[in-house]
Amino acid sequence: MSSECVSAQSCIELLRQIRDVSFATVDESGAPQARIIDIMLAEPRAAIFCTARGKEFYRQLVEDGRVAVTGLTEGFEMIRLQGRAHRPPEDQLGLCEHSGAAAGDAAEETRAD
Repeated sequence: MSSECVSAQSCIELLRQIRDVSFATVDESGAPQARIIDIMLAEPRAAIFCTARGKEFYRQLVEDGRVAVTGLTEGFEMIRLQGRAHRPPEDQLGLCEHSGAAAGDAAEETRAD
């Protein structure tokens, strides 16, 4: 198995193509929490996703913000991205105007095949 680093933007675009990816956050005790979330849009240096304000996922994003995102392409390449999530301003919610939208600022990326 070889591994190569690629740009954060190319990882974001691949995660958008995969769409259903694993998001990991940490809870109030520091324990990891993972779930499957849809990547709605790929923007420059951000993956846009939505979640409901009443969910634990939303609370973890607001309180801590750290996320790790992992997906697997059809060609069996693992894409991993980590960074911080934040809620966009109200006027930029777009697709997620009735939920707690978040955008992730990519900090580190890995692509392994």
